[in-house]
Amino acid sequence: IVSDGKACGVELADGSTLKADLVISNADIAFTDMVLTPEESRLKDDAHWKSRTLAPSAFIMYLGVDGRIPQLTHHNLLFSKNWEKNFAEIFDRPQWPSDPSFYICAPSVTDPSVAPVGKENLFVLVPIASGLDYSAADLERYGDKILETIETEMSIPDLRKRIEYKKFFSGKDFSTRYNSLGGSALGLAHTMMQTAIFRPNNTNPKVKNLFYVGAGTNPGIGMPICLVSAELAYKR
Repeated sequence: IVSDGKACGVELADGSTLKADLVISNADIAFTDMVLTPEESRLKDDAHWKSRTLAPSAFIMYLGVDGRIPQLTHHNLLFSKNWEKNFAEIFDRPQWPSDPSFYICAPSVTDPSVAPVGKENLFVLVPIASGLDYSAADLERYGDKILETIETEMSIPDLRKRIEYKKFFSGKDFSTRYNSLGGSALGLAHTMMQTAIFRPNNTNPKVKNLFYVGAGTNPGIGMPICLVSAELAYKR
């Protein structure tokens, strides 16, 4: 809610309002600007936001596996054999990476309490292009491809047979759950024209007492950097 050039509260979905001396948005900045902000107070129009270069999305698998997996440590990285092709399939020719790099976290290696006794709790993250369209069957096929790669490259030949729980989370989920522009897992990419003074600021020049925090604003992507954005908003 903007009155006399100042943010003075928010209107909720049920029509009720909350008054405030200032408003800080931790939502995706493009969503905040395109959907939540009155049109005359917006930073940019829809065309501007939709033309932004986005950081990657992610294909994520949450797995519950029977038996322990001594081949894995807490943090595990497997890199694409063709680094340049992998990046091209994420940024230049958006598609599901044919030979992806990915990360596996096995927290139960360090903290056994996060999985039942004698079992393993895995988190698998594959960077993919933002904005990809897919079906549930597509996710199943790609998940099987990743699991097959893990079995081969990390010497866990029976991994798929031992999976007792599996859940996918990908681009459309980032869009629906977090209103993330293009389903990006991270926000605006750090291109030259989206970094430092060219990145959306923590304040709205048209509206006093409206502040932005998170990956889409200054200084940028990553949990420690998002915490800095909160510090900047606090100081401003």
